[in-house]
Amino acid sequence: MFNPTFNGIHVWNGTDFYPLEDYLTSSEGFTEDSQGRFWSLGEYYSLKYYNGNLNNWTTLSIVGWGLRIIPDPATEGSIWAITDYEIQRTNGTDTYRRGIEEFPGSAAWFTGFAADANGIVWVGYLCTVYQHRQYADSPQYKYRIIPDLVV
Repeated sequence: MFNPTFNGIHVWNGTDFYPLEDYLTSSEGFTEDSQGRFWSLGEYYSLKYYNGNLNNWTTLSIVGWGLRIIPDPATEGSIWAITDYEIQRTNGTDTYRRGIEEFPGSAAWFTGFAADANGIVWVGYLCTVYQHRQYADSPQYKYRIIPDLVV
C-alpha cells in the first residue's frame, strides 16, 4: 500500500500502482490485522478497512484526528486506533471505545498509546501515562513522565 499526499491509497500489483479509493484523500497510518485485512486511519473522523473480495472500504465511526493504528496483539482480527480525542479497539463489528473525557484529569488530547498481548493498553496524554484494561470501570494512573517521552 502507498498513500501519496492527497492522491488516495494505492497498491502495487507487481507492474503498476492502482488506486483503492478516491483521489484527494490521505491516510495517517496503515496496519494489517491478523486476518489479513488492511486498515487505514485517516486524518479526521476516518477509520476503515479494505474488503479485497468486494474491492471497497468499510468505514467505521471514530472521533478526532488520526494519530496511530496498530494490530491488536491480544485479540484475533482486531486493531487499536487512536485519535487526539478517542482510543478504539475494533474488529469491524464489535467496537470498544473511550473518549478523552473518560480519563482522569480530562486532558485536552491523547498523545500516544501502546497495547500488549494481555489486553492492556497504555494511553498517554500530556505528562501522564494511564494503564487501561478493556473491562475496567476506569483507567488507572501509573506514571508521571515528561511529554517528550510519551509515544
